[in-house]
Amino acid sequence: MSALVPDFDAKAPRMTDLDLARAMANVLTVDIRLNEEPERANTDNCERTLRTAATAIMGLWAATQDEKMRRREALVLEMEQCAADMKAERLGRRRALAAV
Repeated sequence: MSALVPDFDAKAPRMTDLDLARAMANVLTVDIRLNEEPERANTDNCERTLRTAATAIMGLWAATQDEKMRRREALVLEMEQCAADMKAERLGRRRALAAV
């Protein structure tokens, strides 16, 4: 959760690349307006723009965390498989030695 995006739903579909690019460009517009012409800045529009961008960033954050979890789980499975293979190999060697 975020103060800017209190109702953020991590399971909601991600923004399209074009919508994400627009949101980031609009953040730059807000920054320029507030720095260069603050008296002309419509603060309500600035807030809406920043909330939209925050939603996009939160979506990217959630996607990044999901990918980290997927990779961690894949690594654990790979390590478990490697351990099982090594155990089977040791057992095979013991059986071969016992047969001699």
